[in-house]
Amino acid sequence: MSNTQEHKPRGDLQEGFTLMEIVIVMAMLVIVLVTAYNIFLNCIETEKKIEELSVPEKVGEGILTLMRRDLAGAVFKGCTEALNKQVFVGLDNPGQDGDADSIYFVTTVDPTPREENLADWENIRTLTMVGYRLEANQNSAYTLYRKEIVEFGRQDITNAPGLNYNVYDKVKSLNIEFFDGYEWFTDWDSAAAIEEQQRIQQQEQDDLRGGTNSNIPTVSNPGAAEGDEELLGEVQQQAAPIPTAVRVTLEIYSGTGDELNERNGQPVVRKFTTLVPLLASKRLALPIEDEALAGEGGAGGGRA
Repeated sequence: MSNTQEHKPRGDLQEGFTLMEIVIVMAMLVIVLVTAYNIFLNCIETEKKIEELSVPEKVGEGILTLMRRDLAGAVFKGCTEALNKQVFVGLDNPGQDGDADSIYFVTTVDPTPREENLADWENIRTLTMVGYRLEANQNSAYTLYRKEIVEFGRQDITNAPGLNYNVYDKVKSLNIEFFDGYEWFTDWDSAAAIEEQQRIQQQEQDDLRGGTNSNIPTVSNPGAAEGDEELLGEVQQQAAPIPTAVRVTLEIYSGTGDELNERNGQPVVRKFTTLVPLLASKRLALPIEDEALAGEGGAGGGRA
């Protein structure tokens, strides 16, 4: 006898996906992709907002820190002959959208070494003429330039050749004010003050030769010191070549690349201010209305 096995036909064990399953999978995939895209857009928007807030803040404070460093080293004695009495010059340039002031002064800050003779520059410790000015650019804004003048002979320092640095190209305005110990001025010229000092010194020498001991005090603003004879007796000096303090107000646009950030159709503007006492000046007193500013920002500055 032979064993025979009956083979039953095998059923189809592999079944395909139904249309409903495919639709569900596609819907889930779409949801995942849409969620990922929204997260990507949110990341871009968050990054943009962070840049709008942090970048102008860092730029503005960085510019003021640079200017404070240069101004803190402003000097006067020993520079008048080499500079033809131009040791500190501030030019007022008002405009419709804000001031575009400029300033030039002698400072003890070391100049930037030139690459062509770097070895020689490492051993040089000299005075440097530093200037800050604005120039209009193609983005309806100003570019702030810092200029270093090492060889400042007997020439107009505002036009003297030097090394220019592009500090920032989205500046709206730069306002610089000068305090002489009694009041604020929008411009400053050390040449006039030095000539007045030389005139008084020459007059005192002539009086001494003639047997007269004449001491003529000259105060820049006698009305501010009225009623304070003791203070007048201590000061007894003419206008100083270097101001007692300098106040800098800087406005910059917020933007990335060549584009300016806007809010309600207007460019976003950030304002920064600092008050810098000049150690080279004989007087360091600040007016009462600026004590709060000196306390908040002072030489360290602050944001408005």
